[in-house]
Amino acid sequence: MSRWGSALMFCVLALSSASVRAQPSLEQAPLDEAERLIVEEASFEAALDQLAVVAREGELDREGAVRLLALRAVVELALERGDAASRSLRQLHQLDPAHAFPRWVPPRVRDAFAAVADAPPPALGVSAVAEHEGEVVQVVVAVEGDAHGLVERVRIHARPPEGEWVTHLGHTLEVRAEALSYYVEVLGPGGAVLVAEGSREAPRRVLPPAVPAPEVLEISSTPPPQTDFGALDPGWP
Repeated sequence: MSRWGSALMFCVLALSSASVRAQPSLEQAPLDEAERLIVEEASFEAALDQLAVVAREGELDREGAVRLLALRAVVELALERGDAASRSLRQLHQLDPAHAFPRWVPPRVRDAFAAVADAPPPALGVSAVAEHEGEVVQVVVAVEGDAHGLVERVRIHARPPEGEWVTHLGHTLEVRAEALSYYVEVLGPGGAVLVAEGSREAPRRVLPPAVPAPEVLEISSTPPPQTDFGALDPGWP
């Protein structure tokens, strides 16, 4: 264990487990277990493994993603993994620029966070374009401002008229339909929705393609001109 890891162990053991949540929610329970491994046992490698599972398989909300990143940064600093800790702290800063660490977190973590928080974080955004491509509607999603790799995946939800909602992971979706309701979610660590465009209650919509109006031929009421055949042929009887 590193010298700083030993200092962190002394700090967290002195504070005991008072900061660990007494009644965790189902979503936060895996994070509580990771915090327990840090606070009660100073088992940093085990805590990091636990956080990796949560990041990969969890069903967190935005608050849970913030907590996951904060705990991961604490452990990475304790294990002297500076580059990884810097990345986690930058992701944390983008998600929660004014993050307040728990009381048990040592000053070194707060100082490291302050060092990466000296400038406003990039704004994370998403845009989606949906249009007809032949017999299908194509939805194309673009994520903006993901400067620190915070985004894990993109999820598109779509429903044709009289159909059911379907979910697709990826930046592009094609649905064979004349019209479509859809919304887009950008997911971060632990499956947390970081930003969205539309929602199930208020989806974006693609209308059926416009049908061109039938061409109307102009009918003239003017009689056709009379031809003087005698003038064309003097021998005409």
